[in-house]
Amino acid sequence: MDESTTTMTPSSSHELDPTDWTYLAEGKLHVLLAYHGDHPRFQNHVLRLLKERHPGEEKAHYDPTHERDYVLRVVGPALGHQYLDAGVSLTVPPSFLAAIAVQIKPHRPARRAVYGLDLTACTVECLRDLTRFFPPSSLPPSPCLT
Repeated sequence: MDESTTTMTPSSSHELDPTDWTYLAEGKLHVLLAYHGDHPRFQNHVLRLLKERHPGEEKAHYDPTHERDYVLRVVGPALGHQYLDAGVSLTVPPSFLAAIAVQIKPHRPARRAVYGLDLTACTVECLRDLTRFFPPSSLPPSPCLT
């Protein structure tokens, strides 16, 4: 496996400060936060936080290791591990999630803000921020033939 898929190890989030994270985007199940602090461990990374379930949906046990295993065992061999970032799980306290929820509220689109963050989902995913520009020297070689 390529080193870029394991640049960070699972841990608790004692280094995380809610004020270092800003709203980036969201979908039906997750909110993404971009890092803007000074800690080198989180530079060019995003946090993926779980949202509350929609009414009528059963709250499934969310285990990001299943998703990571799929990326590493199924997608990796097909595309090449050098093109993947399976991320790592971090454990955050509910107070971190509550602070983030208040902080991002003004930035969330009204149609998405109907469902808040799941303040009990204390396992979050930390992934490389693929929306940021990376210098060519930091990217893997192109698979295109010239």
